Amino acid sequence: MEPLWLTPLEWEKVVVSINFLLPSYEATLIICKEKYPTINQALPLYILLIKRIQQESQQYDVAPIEPATNAMTDKLSKYLKISLCKKSVICVMFLNPCFKFKFFNSYDSTLTHFGTSPAHLRAIFEEDKRFHSEEANPADNNAEIPSTTTTNCQALYDEMYPTPSIEASTLESKIE
Repeated sequence: MEPLWLTPLEWEKVVVSINFLLPSYEATLIICKEKYPTINQALPLYILLIKRIQQESQQYDVAPIEPATNAMTDKLSKYLKISLCKKSVICVMFLNPCFKFKFFNSYDSTLTHFGTSPAHLRAIFEEDKRFHSEEANPADNNAEIPSTTTTNCQALYDEMYPTPSIEASTLESKIE
């Protein structure tokens, strides 16, 4: 078998492709390092993958892979939008002892772009916690719980682009 010789231009394309696929590879390593990945990794992974893919697409001339870039960010944004509309996904983030709330604080502008904020996510968790603690203690069930949840989840996604650039290291270090 003869060795494959690439021109400098072809090597540059290889480097761009590798850099573009690196965030997906890192996400795969994070999810697959345990036998049973947990749902509490979903929100940080979606946020970081969207940001990293956008950064890579702005860093290089990615005209040949632009359709793939757009398709990936659209799909991940759809998953993020769905996740932000589910109390269960938000609550498991707060219930995980390894989760650091400062993750959401450091991505406040991204969450704002999706129509929410770290404070709003915490309020959803606190409301759910109150609801379940009152459910366990029927004597206090007369108190009305104020609603802090978003009624129109579409608003979380409507204004996706453009998003501010955030410096990213590895995905795993941002999540943990």
